Amino acid sequence: TLTAPVEALSMVFTKTETGAILNIGWDTVSVALPIIIK
Repeated sequence: TLTAPVEALSMVFTKTETGAILNIGWDTVSVALPIIIK
């Protein structure tokens, strides 16, 4: 849950050692989806 609402659907990739994390936020909800590259 976000502290401040996000007006537009937002997607941001964050690089990690094994791949990336796709962070998605909208309104007061957020989710982090790990993506692993093998």
